[in-house]
Amino acid sequence: MGIAVDLDILGRLASTLHGFAQEVAAIKPKDAPDPNTTGAQLVSVAGAGEITRELVYGALVATARQRLDETGTVMTACVTEFKNAEDSNYDDFVAAYNGGTGSWTAQPGE
Repeated sequence: MGIAVDLDILGRLASTLHGFAQEVAAIKPKDAPDPNTTGAQLVSVAGAGEITRELVYGALVATARQRLDETGTVMTACVTEFKNAEDSNYDDFVAAYNGGTGSWTAQPGE
């Protein structure tokens, strides 16, 4: 398989990642506890609401959306840059892609 085929596949995957980013951005809580509710409520309900708002939607969902979108953008840029490149430039392509996306491995303790 030549680099042109790889680039076509990468271009389609980039579009897919942008689509996933939009889907992640559209995630909304269903019946999540509202930590700002006035009146009597259990402390655990307010805590669950804070976790849902700050951690799940404020950090995890936002980070997933951003990472998917950024990676799709890097993939698109790589496809554009190397669209007409020869197979001999494949190592440069891989290095540019890996340099743009960073490490996907978790470090111990993270």
